[in-house]
Amino acid sequence: MNARPEIVGFSPSDADLLLAMIGAAGGQELSVQRRPRPLGIKWGFTKSGGLGANTSGAVFLQEPTAAGWANHTEVIAWNRGSAIAGNKLLILISIDSRWCAFEVCP
Repeated sequence: MNARPEIVGFSPSDADLLLAMIGAAGGQELSVQRRPRPLGIKWGFTKSGGLGANTSGAVFLQEPTAAGWANHTEVIAWNRGSAIAGNKLLILISIDSRWCAFEVCP
């Protein structure tokens, strides 16, 4: 009978992805420099400078409040269409681990 446990190894990039999915493993803390991968669909809001056509830029994620919604975390979002003006409501959708911005038109 083999008393030694089997050792399973991962490439460094695979190990980073696995650790990112589970937050912290084995009492280890992940670097605060690592950003969580985007997931799901969120409300967003463009910064005052807007979001250029076919480019990426900083936008705000919004979170619910007692009175409605408020700008919260700043993230990078990709815009694959025409430019979106500043201070506009967005829907942010996670596509291939990137936030993709879509303007909400009235």
